[in-house]
Amino acid sequence: MKTCMFFAAAALAALGFAGCSENPSAERPAASSPDAAKAEFLLASEPAGAKGVAEFRRTAADDEQVVVVGRVGGDTNPWVEGAAAFLITDMSLKPCSEREGDNCPTPWDYCCDLGVLKDSKVMVKVVDEQGDLVRTDAKELLGVKELDTVVVRGRTQKDDAGNVTVLAEGVFKRT
Repeated sequence: MKTCMFFAAAALAALGFAGCSENPSAERPAASSPDAAKAEFLLASEPAGAKGVAEFRRTAADDEQVVVVGRVGGDTNPWVEGAAAFLITDMSLKPCSEREGDNCPTPWDYCCDLGVLKDSKVMVKVVDEQGDLVRTDAKELLGVKELDTVVVRGRTQKDDAGNVTVLAEGVFKRT
């Protein structure tokens, strides 16, 4: 009798464990693939009403919905390592690669426009639904490179020092 009770208890325990682990992935969210993350932040069409970077900086209010257009650049290294964050510049600036006879190895740094560069560039930070910075390299996540033209949709973030950032919800890459 003791043997029968032991086997019955063991069988019930096994059924209980099986019930708990029957579909363990149902409760856990699936890991997102790089392609899914890219699709989440890359816009399929260009948002309307984009302001240039210089105009945006002059008129931006904190925490307002905005659409901004610019070129990736504004520094010899416009990227934030390990994050989906980068600088864009106003379209009115002319990169060195578009200046006759200029053979600058980093035309996206706009070294010929240093006098107006500060007011003609802005940081873009791609953020998730919780407002957290996406920790994937922007070049990988968005497929962008220096001097690409992008249209960014997001919210403005201003600090007390006058720094302006776009917290991007989506980015459209012009071709």
